[in-house]
Amino acid sequence: MRRDSGSPVVVDTSLDKSVALKRVSTGDRSVDEAWIQRLMFEHPAVLPFLELDESFSPSVPIGREVPTSAGPIDVLYITPSGNLTVVEAKLWRNSQARREVIGQIIDYATALAEWGYDALDQATRVANGMGLWELVGRHDLCPFDSEDEFIDAVAANLRTGRFLLLVVGDGIRHEVERMAAYVQAAPQLRFSLALVELRLFEIPGESRRVVVPSIVARTEEVTRAVVSVSVDSSGDVQVDVSVPSDDSSESRGKLTEDEFFSELAASSSPADVNIARRILNDFGSRAGFVIDWGTASYIVKYRSPSDDRLLTLLVFTRDNKIYPGWLDQQLPKSGYDLQIGQDFVRDLAAAVGTPVNPKNPLLLDGSFTLNTFSDLYAEIDRLIVEFTGALDEAT
Repeated sequence: MRRDSGSPVVVDTSLDKSVALKRVSTGDRSVDEAWIQRLMFEHPAVLPFLELDESFSPSVPIGREVPTSAGPIDVLYITPSGNLTVVEAKLWRNSQARREVIGQIIDYATALAEWGYDALDQATRVANGMGLWELVGRHDLCPFDSEDEFIDAVAANLRTGRFLLLVVGDGIRHEVERMAAYVQAAPQLRFSLALVELRLFEIPGESRRVVVPSIVARTEEVTRAVVSVSVDSSGDVQVDVSVPSDDSSESRGKLTEDEFFSELAASSSPADVNIARRILNDFGSRAGFVIDWGTASYIVKYRSPSDDRLLTLLVFTRDNKIYPGWLDQQLPKSGYDLQIGQDFVRDLAAAVGTPVNPKNPLLLDGSFTLNTFSDLYAEIDRLIVEFTGALDEAT
């Protein structure tokens, strides 16, 4: 259920002065859809990717008004791991768009799923003057060692429709929140859909604005469709598309687990598959630890003792790569010193033989494999225990 919040207040650290920020009216003509598009394109941090799905962060803008057969996508993003986000900007005052926006963004997703890698790469070249691989290769978190691996990941996401769809505006009407009837409009796709409100506030006496993102509503990943084909005695073919009615989150997770291990087995040894299962079972049964399933990985997380936020420790991809997650963004939100995470990554780097990223001491400059984890299981386990112990002590 949506909860409205009050206006932000700027307070001096001495508590001598405070200024209540005034919200920008949804009728303000200086804020139009083009302005919202540009804001999201030039400043992706205004969108709550981490809170929605960590596997869609960091998101790199591909382009604005990206043309498809269903119409132009307002803003299109991609992560260094090949996950795509489609964004549609809509204003509160545009009532026609509010009524149609859910169906519209699903149409865009359906059109995008018809593309291959080459079509997406060409659209990127038109918008940026460079291809997809060059665009994401400039980012430290790219988990792939070769362009071929990246192409395979992007092509798989296009083929299955694994997208994050965001409807973003300066105000979201309550009737738009009732979107359950729309999300099955494309059962062949495996997308997640969310409504994000960007609340804008004026800073008195300044030309700057404060942008406060809020997740108004969201869906879980849409379940894969079941396609039934039958041929009667006359030779006529009947095709039926339906969506399973299983609402169990456990069932959805099991499907993801099966897919993960199926793809891992295709590119890794049986010993690597076994160690991946051991890690999954081991940490999934420990107090305080959570296994989270992404679009191409499972993630070992630890529940912050200070505020119950989930902190990403290690990401295990379906193509046998392991790397630490987004502690540089998560630890400050839970009130912890970044040094705790830096110590963990430094010791992990020394153990697995992969250097620390020179630009970000909470990341590795690359990844390591399940075979390495297997050889160093006790050592890596000890480092994780030391890290979580440091969090407990700091709390």
